[in-house]
Amino acid sequence: MKKAKRIISIFLVLVIASGLLAGCKKEEAVDSGKRTLTVGIPQSSVTPDYDTNKFCTYLEEKTGIDIKWKYYANAPQNYKQQITLACSANDELPDVFLGFQGFDHYFLNQLGEDGYCIDLRDLLEDHAPNFQKAMKQLDKDYQDYLWEKGTNTNTGAFYAMPMAMELYMDNLQSMTWINKTWLDKVGKSIPTTVDELYDVLKAWKAYGDLNGNGKQDEMYMLADAATRYYVVNAFVEMQGTNWNVKDGKLWDPVVSDEYRQALIFFNNLVKEGLVDKMAFTLSEQEYKQVITPTSGGSTVGIWSGHYSGRTNHAMNQLDEFVALPALADYTGKGGYTIYADHVVYWTTVISKDCENPELAMELIDCFYEDETVSRMRHGEKDVDWTYEEGTNVHGTKSYVKVINEEAFSDRSLNITVGNWLGIMTHWNYSALEEDDSVLSNYGKNSNRLYKEQWKYMLEGKRPEEPLGDLVYTTEEYDKREEKAGTSNEHITSTAVLFISGEKDPSDDAVWNTYLQEVKQLGREELQKIAQAAYDRKTK
Repeated sequence: MKKAKRIISIFLVLVIASGLLAGCKKEEAVDSGKRTLTVGIPQSSVTPDYDTNKFCTYLEEKTGIDIKWKYYANAPQNYKQQITLACSANDELPDVFLGFQGFDHYFLNQLGEDGYCIDLRDLLEDHAPNFQKAMKQLDKDYQDYLWEKGTNTNTGAFYAMPMAMELYMDNLQSMTWINKTWLDKVGKSIPTTVDELYDVLKAWKAYGDLNGNGKQDEMYMLADAATRYYVVNAFVEMQGTNWNVKDGKLWDPVVSDEYRQALIFFNNLVKEGLVDKMAFTLSEQEYKQVITPTSGGSTVGIWSGHYSGRTNHAMNQLDEFVALPALADYTGKGGYTIYADHVVYWTTVISKDCENPELAMELIDCFYEDETVSRMRHGEKDVDWTYEEGTNVHGTKSYVKVINEEAFSDRSLNITVGNWLGIMTHWNYSALEEDDSVLSNYGKNSNRLYKEQWKYMLEGKRPEEPLGDLVYTTEEYDKREEKAGTSNEHITSTAVLFISGEKDPSDDAVWNTYLQEVKQLGREELQKIAQAAYDRKTK
């Protein structure tokens, strides 16, 4: 086995500097004669205890495997550092690393090529019937894509298991909602352009006490990252800090004039009191309180995110809201909605220290069974959901009929999907559309809002040349690790300063300083690296 190669050198200094030593102590050896596995998992803030989580106990009961959980940091950069340090120190690794959504191709390939995780091809062929069945249910192009992307081009090995979604059905995390009750009070329609949005916000402020609580405490539009992206995409296509593509050439939206126009627009909203600065720093609990307070009407006009996590389900203020379509193109480079299909994350590997790889694959393969996917998302079968074939809110077939609509948000029952794996389709992932007569008020609104926003996503403008998944060479990856984190953090934090007014985006000197800072942090070099990877992908 090769030891302490490039993957070690990339992260070691950062690990030592950050002191991320948790989860890297040597474990006691596991008796290979027992059905016991040590499973490494990113520790989720919403699922603090995997030993008592009912989905986890279901896994143990279903497989007869005693799972010993080993917690790692939740952030990808941090848990990759922890794993790297453990490899460097030759610490014993858990049998399985499960649900590490931040594992990228380079990190996985280095783990495999350096001997820290094993090739899964033989195990997949002989010990993964659920995975094989699930793959065959996908369209041929998607199957080919998964096999191609999962195969190491140097060794021919298949090191990691995918979490794959035919459609990125959780796009709702980034969708945006507007208070229709407030619109009616000021005689306005749902805004579809930047100018109409501005007119709505001004009308709300001029009206005064929109929620009828006797004081003007309204927050007309929140300014979290998702809402900011919603507005910015009217000016220029922007998904995080990624590159855009035109005629095969990458270009950078974060240094564009259109992006600057978006920041100026947002900054003017703050200056006019149409966006409250408090909206930049709300916690999830505070979100719930301002959107769905325990009494009275909502305090918010426009907000983004999934209603299941940002609202109090017992309250009725969701009655007030409807979905917002993407704003129309304002500059010639905007008008985009947030949408993705054929999404895949490579989340799970079997380590070199696993004494029983067949048992490990038995556990992993369980996640590719339809019932497990449904159980992971919707709760306990025949208690929280049951089998019944019908049509879901997307208008496609499903067999999951929800009994307990609250189970979806109960993290003692299920698990955030981002931490796990499996193949999700409309068939096993999206529940049947329920008759409103049997649903709570929250359930009725959930169905309604989901259908509204799904329609907008399907009809919305999407990139003609999506960037997609890029695979980097060793040298390219080293340079990205050196520069990307700091560069992206600076771009994100500076956007907040521009919007809040701590920096003036309309000031040429201030804007030019920002451009110079971005350049000095290596943004141009990062773009060249991404262009080279994109060229290899598309040639």
